[in-house]
Amino acid sequence: MLGHGAFSKSITIYFRAPLAVLVEGHKWAVVYVVNRQLSGFFRFEKPFEKAFLAVFTMGDPENPVMDASSGLTEQRSLELVHTAIGNDSIPIAVENIMHWEASANSAEKFHDGRLFLAGDAAHVMPPPEVSAVTPACRMRTTWHGNWRWCSKD
Repeated sequence: MLGHGAFSKSITIYFRAPLAVLVEGHKWAVVYVVNRQLSGFFRFEKPFEKAFLAVFTMGDPENPVMDASSGLTEQRSLELVHTAIGNDSIPIAVENIMHWEASANSAEKFHDGRLFLAGDAAHVMPPPEVSAVTPACRMRTTWHGNWRWCSKD
């Protein structure tokens, strides 16, 4: 793999909460959170009773702590969700916490004989960047255009 390697130890907090009052009526798929406590994003599941919060970094966005994973407790994960929501009166039930490394890497080779790697098979990239790159690649009109743009060749 080529690229930047791991650049943060991240977490995803899966939880249940009555979120309809906050998000119902909006056409949001992903809501980014950047404040003085954390940087990450929410993904809500209709009917807005389940969601997850992915946290990439902690603290000041200008000088972030790149390890959100080490020493994380369930209580701290509840605090993070409340902070990201901006309301600590909403009851939160944490269902699961996943620990993972954010990285941006791609395959050294994209083809070998008849084997051809494309799309998500050819790279490792954190979710926010994937959500931007994949639709941009699909907007191209030719397969060759996709390949050249996405691989930066």
